[in-house]
Amino acid sequence: MTEVVHSHLEGGVLTLTLDSPKNRNALGAALVEQLRNGLREAETNADVRAVVLTHAGGTFCAGADLSEALAGGASVQEASAIGTGAMLDLMRTILELPKPVIAKINGHVRAGGFGLVGAADIALAGPACTFALTESRLGLAPSVISLVLLPKMTARASGRYFLSGESFDRQTAVRIGLITESFATTDDLDAGADTVLAG
Repeated sequence: MTEVVHSHLEGGVLTLTLDSPKNRNALGAALVEQLRNGLREAETNADVRAVVLTHAGGTFCAGADLSEALAGGASVQEASAIGTGAMLDLMRTILELPKPVIAKINGHVRAGGFGLVGAADIALAGPACTFALTESRLGLAPSVISLVLLPKMTARASGRYFLSGESFDRQTAVRIGLITESFATTDDLDAGADTVLAG
């Protein structure tokens, strides 16, 4: 199986890097399984004190990989339903991890990728970040990921972005409660993550 989540432990910090460029780090079966395995390693390894969830390429996560189910003849709605259990399990794993999870993002976040951001304890956004709940463009609701988004995002912002699917920037993401802090440069993002991890 191709490695699409790289795991690196240094100084007590386990960095899990999503790296599936062919589908913009979409949540396919391999990526979900490898990410879950990395999180389980973090839970059981006494040398791990924190987890950084980050990405390679220009997209943090494009959401569910509907193409896997669509290739089997499923409709868009059926394909979405297939990934529901896996997404719930993944978000639960992040939420219940007894060690802090920091999402370090410097790229696009779409659809189900919000579930990873919302489940993280701290979410840091760099200059290349954009966000969009694109499910509405397919006639779907972001129902599963709403479990971790609604407690963080303002009610008005949730209504707007859940229904419209419009894109918004990192400053807006901070203002509406999705992101903890945003940074104007990649160097500042790196320094911000280092500061959080040093605490």
